[in-house]
Amino acid sequence: MGITEYSGFAQTIDSRIKTRCLACPPDEHPDDFYCAWEFWVED
Repeated sequence: MGITEYSGFAQTIDSRIKTRCLACPPDEHPDDFYCAWEFWVED
């Protein structure tokens, strides 16, 4: 769900934006966050 949602949202803003899921339930996660995504712009 999140992969499609966040990737689609980012692509709508700027097609250069890429996304990666770092952790999202029900995945295992570190104690300092529950759900985390990385966004970056490719040149």
